[in-house]
Amino acid sequence: MIPLKLGEKGQGCIAIFGGFLILASLGQMYTITNMTPYVISYLHERLDSKVDYSFGIWISAGSISFYASSMPISGLLGRKVNILRLIVIPGFLNSLSHFASAYALTRNKILFFFTYSILTGIALGLAFGLVLQTTLTWFPKRNGLVVGICTVGSGLGSILLAPFQTLYINPNNLSPNNSTL
Repeated sequence: MIPLKLGEKGQGCIAIFGGFLILASLGQMYTITNMTPYVISYLHERLDSKVDYSFGIWISAGSISFYASSMPISGLLGRKVNILRLIVIPGFLNSLSHFASAYALTRNKILFFFTYSILTGIALGLAFGLVLQTTLTWFPKRNGLVVGICTVGSGLGSILLAPFQTLYINPNNLSPNNSTL
């Protein structure tokens, strides 16, 4: 492998691109509303007949609440712990949330709420703060540009992932079963 000799700006650009990719992969949190009709229909049919679409509001609100409340925590941790080691935690939590949600979906709606909503929100909140903290150190005079690029990654992740979710879960674009709700 040929070592790359990058200047400080080159390294900063790589850090921003890495932050963009991290937030793009965690941007799937915003696809919760895409998944809600299918998940709620499944929960209603297979687990608890009292589950209705109002549960979807709780799923969305839980993820956003814990996303927002975990951002300051990442800022505090980022000052005390090596950020490169710390950034692994949100990725792990996000992966864990998906695997655990697959299990929880067949067991308990509250457990599913915790794994799909809260754990995902915490993962994105921790990552968002850490990514911004890291990338802003490379270009302190370009705060708006750096935050904008990273934030676009977060939104782009959901835009790219939502059609794949729908294609996988509902390839024929059928409505959820109205008789179950």
